Amino acid sequence: MKTKRTLHTVAEVERLKKHVDQYPKAKEITQEIVRKAEIWAALDDRFLQDLPPPATVFRGFLPSFSGCPVHGEEVFSVSGGPWSVDIFEDPWKIKCAVGGETYPSNNFPDFLRTGDRSLLTGDYADDGHGWDPGDGQPKFWFVANYCYNLWHKIIPALRDLGRAYLITGERRFGWKGAILLDKLATLFPTMDHSSQSWYGINYQKGYTGRFVYAVQESVNIGLYAEAYDDLFPILQEDTDLHEFLGKNSNELINHVEENLVRQSVRDIWEGMIRGNYGLHQAATMIALAVLDDHKFTDWAVDQLAGYTGAGPTTAVWAYGVEGWDHALDNFLFRDGVSFEVAIGYSAGCWNRCLMSTDLMLERLGKKRLPEEHIQALGSWDRRLACYGG
Repeated sequence: MKTKRTLHTVAEVERLKKHVDQYPKAKEITQEIVRKAEIWAALDDRFLQDLPPPATVFRGFLPSFSGCPVHGEEVFSVSGGPWSVDIFEDPWKIKCAVGGETYPSNNFPDFLRTGDRSLLTGDYADDGHGWDPGDGQPKFWFVANYCYNLWHKIIPALRDLGRAYLITGERRFGWKGAILLDKLATLFPTMDHSSQSWYGINYQKGYTGRFVYAVQESVNIGLYAEAYDDLFPILQEDTDLHEFLGKNSNELINHVEENLVRQSVRDIWEGMIRGNYGLHQAATMIALAVLDDHKFTDWAVDQLAGYTGAGPTTAVWAYGVEGWDHALDNFLFRDGVSFEVAIGYSAGCWNRCLMSTDLMLERLGKKRLPEEHIQALGSWDRRLACYGG
């Protein structure tokens, strides 16, 4: 079992603090992290603990491809649109960028708490599974869209609280971060984007993920692990926190490791998470550095390097989980460009993520990626710019 922080050494943290004092840009960056964390640190403990919604509340990156029930597709062309949410001032409502009206018309938290369908009031009531316009058109998933946006605030908040605790050492950041981390570890195994999302149900069946869809979740593997490492001292030592969460030190650490950090890594080969090539590979390296478990690291690196063939659920997974022993030859052209259609994807996912993966392999004491591939990955975009001139 993990016994200390392992992603950032004590010396690295001290160097960071010196840089904050020495360099204005470093100070600006850390001040912004702390500013964002302050918002969450000010919340009531029970409110924060109850904020992450259960798996029964579906997610959706849009309420509908049809736009707004009143303003139609115009909502897609408005600056700042199409929808906005304010999780503190107007919870469980999404606001139209055209008219400023909010949806759904009912009080969803009351319905979620009681299940009383008499509370589904107004012209645009949504029980969590969408509002049916009754004209044969697809449903509008207002609640699902709010929930999707809520998760995109909660997950970064976990990262910010962990980083603020690492930077400042202030218990209030660690305390709130630990509450969120514990709750996410409880919910994570219950989440299945393919059967709990507007998109997975209606448009691309089998599009997996957990809190959010598979590609976004692939990046979160590293985020969950980093937050766990940053928050580790308070998870390990704070007896008041243990009493509040109802878990002793070992129980809390094991809960977070097994149900969130390790499970998110296992999800790659269990068909729940995958990203564009390079995304989940780089994120997994962070998780392995945090877990500090040689046996688990050996297994995961062997999978990342050597896995081949069809994925665990459908053929669509074959590309994402292909080991780099095969992918670096089969998915790259000789000049180092990948087969991703867009240059930005090829430069971002393949270049940045695999070069980061290579450095982390060295840190973990593992065989690094072939030098000729790394050199090509790191130089093709500069050569492309030169040829284009």
